[in-house]
Amino acid sequence: MRLAQYGMDYAFLALLFMVSSTGMMLLAVRETSLMGVTLVVHLGFVLARQGDLRGAVSHYRRALEVRPTLFQAASGLAWILATSADASLRDGNEALAWAEHCAQASEYRDPACLDALAAAYAELGDFEQAVHWQNRAVSLLPANRNADLRSRLRLYQSGTPYREPLP
Repeated sequence: MRLAQYGMDYAFLALLFMVSSTGMMLLAVRETSLMGVTLVVHLGFVLARQGDLRGAVSHYRRALEVRPTLFQAASGLAWILATSADASLRDGNEALAWAEHCAQASEYRDPACLDALAAAYAELGDFEQAVHWQNRAVSLLPANRNADLRSRLRLYQSGTPYREPLP
């Protein structure tokens, strides 16, 4: 199996984890006022998984309008804005703003937030910062779970931004 395939496999597993974790959150908040916004975030993850990135962006934005502290939605939005293969969806400056918001909200402890932050810097051409934040993201996961992060680190070290493969 090629290295690129490993990265895609890990990206798929990470997305699957996010979808399942937001699904579990739905169960936990089903009788509370958080149900609506959690459902919107969950739909964003599902739409992203299905390749409807515009729909995912719309749901993430809607969730963040209601609850700006949802760092999972900020991370998902930043990721799409920084890494989409569709250039019309990419916006490095907005990606950076949401990724910084996410990283701060998670106290710089969430690898997905730091991964999105590195991707946003790479999209803007600031590979020194991209390498810095990607190294931090890599350090937060055990070696057997960070192969996709390390592959992106190598891209940033070579001066290349990451592009999410089309589904």
